Amino acid sequence: MSIQVPSSYSALPTQHIKVDHVPADSAKPTPILLLTLNRPNKLNAFTGTMAEELVSFFNTVDVDDRVKVIVVTGAGRAFCAGADLEIGFPKSTAGGGQRRNEGDDGEHRDGPRRRDRDNHDPARKHSPRNPGLKNRVFFSPPGA
Repeated sequence: MSIQVPSSYSALPTQHIKVDHVPADSAKPTPILLLTLNRPNKLNAFTGTMAEELVSFFNTVDVDDRVKVIVVTGAGRAFCAGADLEIGFPKSTAGGGQRRNEGDDGEHRDGPRRRDRDNHDPARKHSPRNPGLKNRVFFSPPGA
């Protein structure tokens, strides 16, 4: 399955996240995108919909060479209050009702674990494991 990069990230049809180009008045993707968790009335509490939208967004950005940096923030006065306990997360019907990734010690959430020198050695700044600034994610407090 081939991932299509959008002509504009700010036009993506999402419910619980919002994506803006930086600067915001740019009609086409810029090297910097602002991703906002967008449920301010619930302190941006995390939902299954938000998870699906984030996975789809990051899979798309991963293949888009126009984007170099993603700044993640929250709408309103909170970044994210954690899981939305009012709605909960449904159990998956696959795997005997076990939640997705429950008890799975597979790949680390950030990809394969890296040795310390891979992350901190300036000589390896542009190695295949650390491709420079490509797809760096920065978190910003709300209102910053």
